[in-house]
Amino acid sequence: MSDIEIETYEDEPYEIKRDLAEDSSEKDPPEHKEEEPLPALPNHHTVPLLVAHIAHHEREIHSLEDQLDDLLHGKLETIQEEVDGLYAVVEAAQQDVETLQATLREAWEQIADMQFYLD
Repeated sequence: MSDIEIETYEDEPYEIKRDLAEDSSEKDPPEHKEEEPLPALPNHHTVPLLVAHIAHHEREIHSLEDQLDDLLHGKLETIQEEVDGLYAVVEAAQQDVETLQATLREAWEQIADMQFYLD
């Protein structure tokens, strides 16, 4: 066990008891020991501390939300660019197919003309 001293506003030390596992690979759970309850810090110390922690965590949450929004926006732009690129590829392929169909029609017409002259 480890004792930690915390100085209060009145400079009175409070002892906080912690259970530290000596060996986490023990098969049997540690025996339950009756301990005295921890003395509570006065409200004029804990409430401002809790408010400060909450405010800090809210700022961190907002920062993370902003980062996620930026990542999402960037990813959406990337996906949109990829989709636009794919549309361009499809349009180019359709134009190639139309060109090949026109060339094939011309070739069939030439073959038909040659057969006409051969007959």
